[in-house]
Amino acid sequence: MKGEKTVTGTIHEIRNDSGAVTSEYNGGLFELLRETRRKLAAKENVPPYIIFSDKTLREISTVCPGNRLSLSEIHGIGSHKLEKYGDILLAEINKYCSENDVRRNSEIPKLKASLKPVRYIQVAEMFNSGKSISDIEEKENIQQRTIVSYLYKYIQEGGSIRKDLFISDIPSERENLSQIMNAFHHAGTERLKPVFEELDGSVDYDTLGICRLYYLGID
Repeated sequence: MKGEKTVTGTIHEIRNDSGAVTSEYNGGLFELLRETRRKLAAKENVPPYIIFSDKTLREISTVCPGNRLSLSEIHGIGSHKLEKYGDILLAEINKYCSENDVRRNSEIPKLKASLKPVRYIQVAEMFNSGKSISDIEEKENIQQRTIVSYLYKYIQEGGSIRKDLFISDIPSERENLSQIMNAFHHAGTERLKPVFEELDGSVDYDTLGICRLYYLGID
């Protein structure tokens, strides 16, 4: 989190029950949606993953949803993103499918049903249901730092979280919140160290982690 070490790893290919690699998504549509995401991110001055994750775009390119109902079942597309970007996505999908004779799906895809819910998604859903970080920490016996990392991962994967729920978790920084938000605006959200330095070390990393979530959250 402090940007002092580089962490590397291997991304494993997703395999189905038979062991074969699944790569059924439409590559042409995926690239088109990536370009659409890039334009949206540039317009809003945010990193592309804040708009949609690659996982979300691959799932769209696999399912080719034909309406809002089927689009809403895609991983990473909640009600906020559906309302904000739904028509844009459907227009691109419909255009591509018409020009390339690709079948669109109006039925609700079953991709989510086959996936077991993972911990970070469960925590994000608890948070969005109205529980504060402190509530989750007490109820689930999870450290605050872990909860914050789960929520940030959820955002990176294309999910949306409610920023109005954070105020109770940062009582000591309410008066400085505007200054902290400006620091994230100038230094970005990818790493906390530049923001820490922007604020001359006046706000600790744990608090900055929560404030980053507030900065990235939706109203």
